[in-house]
Amino acid sequence: MVESLSTLEKHPLIWRGTQTPSAVSRLPTGHAILDKHILGGLPSAGLVRVQAHVGVGELSLLKGALLSGRRHKLRVFINAPGDLHAPWLHHSGFDDTTTLQVTPASDEEALWSAEQCLKSGVCHSVILWVSDLQARQARRLQIAASDNDCLCLLYQHRNIVSGLPVVLDLKVNPHGQGLCVDIVKIQGGKPVDNLYLPLSHTPDNSVILRLTRHAHQHSPHLSSVS
Repeated sequence: MVESLSTLEKHPLIWRGTQTPSAVSRLPTGHAILDKHILGGLPSAGLVRVQAHVGVGELSLLKGALLSGRRHKLRVFINAPGDLHAPWLHHSGFDDTTTLQVTPASDEEALWSAEQCLKSGVCHSVILWVSDLQARQARRLQIAASDNDCLCLLYQHRNIVSGLPVVLDLKVNPHGQGLCVDIVKIQGGKPVDNLYLPLSHTPDNSVILRLTRHAHQHSPHLSSVS
């Protein structure tokens, strides 16, 4: 029995909740309460999963971490649920020359592309969307990310498999004027529920109104229509 337990503890998919994470730098998200509970930010290397429905602000939530450090390296978006909004990327601070989007034909191709990017050594982060992921596949991504000092940020919204070998597992839901974040699992820390974060990610019409006022001020022939 002792020998069996010893063998089990050495299995690569097993880790203790109190296990100290390897010495990697952190990428602050810009949300103080979240950063406090995730040891200062997202790890700069390793696999991080975010469980969230598409469009709730799940990307805006972590853009601070994606923009932190190593500006010369690539940020690669793979298998996104839609075309990336170029004006949003530019306004958020992403560099056009180091931001790439890969649109594979299937989840299998997406996983292959992600692993190649992680192993390349030229990426700051790989942001990946796949609907289904098995433990062995997650383990490959985790090893590739850790060994090559790269963040692999995995977004999932359905067919969730629990217990994946990730260094951080977050669950994100909309709440009021922001988001509610649960820390499901974190290496070297403790799970926490119900972290409420303010987040304004829905565009308003302030720009349109400002341009309209500007046009009226400089075009006396324009008149309002009731």
